[in-house]
Amino acid sequence: MKFLLYLVASAINFAANLIELCLIIPGLSLLGSLDLGSCFSVVATIKSVVLPPISRAVYKKDKHEGDFRYAHSRIRDYAESMTFFDSSGVEKQNANSIFKGLINNEA
Repeated sequence: MKFLLYLVASAINFAANLIELCLIIPGLSLLGSLDLGSCFSVVATIKSVVLPPISRAVYKKDKHEGDFRYAHSRIRDYAESMTFFDSSGVEKQNANSIFKGLINNEA
């Protein structure tokens, strides 16, 4: 239902843009505006199909890099405390697992 409403709203917006093109550009016929509108529709459809997977991949990459930066800065900030409490092994394991996640995401 939501997709149908989106489709109807897009069709109305498309028709309004065609009429506006005919009024703004002198000498542009309805056929010319349909041609421009169809090119726009094709590009918009391709963009709506191609961009979401790319955006998800970029988000995952940025998230893994941010997690690794956080783990690295945590080690720098708490190095003295880790030495006193002998927790370097736990922190190393944590940093290595985050690094493996970063590497697996890049592959």
